[in-house]
Amino acid sequence: MVFLGIESVTQSVLDSYRKGITASLARQAVELLKKYGIRVWASFVIGDLVDTRETIRKTVEFARSLEPDIAEFSILTPFPGTQLFEKARASSQASIGLALMAPTSP
Repeated sequence: MVFLGIESVTQSVLDSYRKGITASLARQAVELLKKYGIRVWASFVIGDLVDTRETIRKTVEFARSLEPDIAEFSILTPFPGTQLFEKARASSQASIGLALMAPTSP
């Protein structure tokens, strides 16, 4: 079994993760692995700052169309001290969730 971090079908999301791939390339990889009898564990991430209900729906549909042996969906978690955390903190849509993750002083 091969684990593939496909992440999303939406190019702007893939670009924000700096994946350097396209959904088409991910599909080709899955098809090639399956052709040779290699099982596929496809991982997707939901919750990027540019994600919408529509991009998430499209990612789920894309995952189904790939027919991997396992499809894993994770929620993006920006950890304190990372660039993503700072970017998310500046975004109003993420401020509530990040407030729960922010380190507290003793």
